[in-house]
Amino acid sequence: MLLTSYVGGARCPELVNRSASELVTLTTEDLARLLGVRGKPVFSNVTVYRNAIPQYEMDFGGFLEQMNRVEAAAPGVFLGGHFRDGTSLSDSILAGHKAAGLN
Repeated sequence: MLLTSYVGGARCPELVNRSASELVTLTTEDLARLLGVRGKPVFSNVTVYRNAIPQYEMDFGGFLEQMNRVEAAAPGVFLGGHFRDGTSLSDSILAGHKAAGLN
């Protein structure tokens, strides 16, 4: 089984300062509690991004309206990606499909 886990973020930003081994232990304990995963990982890779995933602020709706106006005023210009359509990988793929007219 291969799992990808994201830890920290806006709710626990202090985790960015933990060591790789601490993050693996924390994640392993969480996966045991949440999913019943047993045993230690045979492989782990920890990559730390201090400012990785955008956080949509309270006036995101106004920002989205502004992007829509830009697209309407400039035919052929399409804005899509994490900053607009969602932060997950699947959101980015769907945004690319939408921009390409494949939806």
